[in-house]
Amino acid sequence: MAAAVQVFKDNAGAVEAMRHEQSAQKARADAERAAALGAMASSFERDVKGIVDDVSIASGQLREPAELMARIAEDASRKASVIADATVQASSNVQAVSASAEEMAASIGEVSRRVEEAAHIAREASAQNRADAGRWSAAWRHRPTASARSCS
Repeated sequence: MAAAVQVFKDNAGAVEAMRHEQSAQKARADAERAAALGAMASSFERDVKGIVDDVSIASGQLREPAELMARIAEDASRKASVIADATVQASSNVQAVSASAEEMAASIGEVSRRVEEAAHIAREASAQNRADAGRWSAAWRHRPTASARSCS
């Protein structure tokens, strides 16, 4: 029985040693896992910081071209406004010239009509003048002479 008690004591000691070893292994595993998680967190943080820095640098590099594009767009908008105003003015000028041309055409037509009328009146006056001249000439030829008047 003493041998059985000794076996139980030895087994209890071995179980205690195994529990102690198991606890130590668990502590080591927890420590290794914590260290691995810490290393992964540090690596992740470094990677994210690198990405954030790269994005920050890229955005800084894009700021100048974006500002330039904004200035170009503003200038283009201003020029488009000037062109639109000039187009409106040119359209107004074209309408004014068109109206003036129509008025000038009407005036030329009226002047042409009056010139034609004046030419017609001049032709009639000339014809009348020739007819009157012919009558005066005939009357002049048939007029009594001074000697014929004294005889009568």
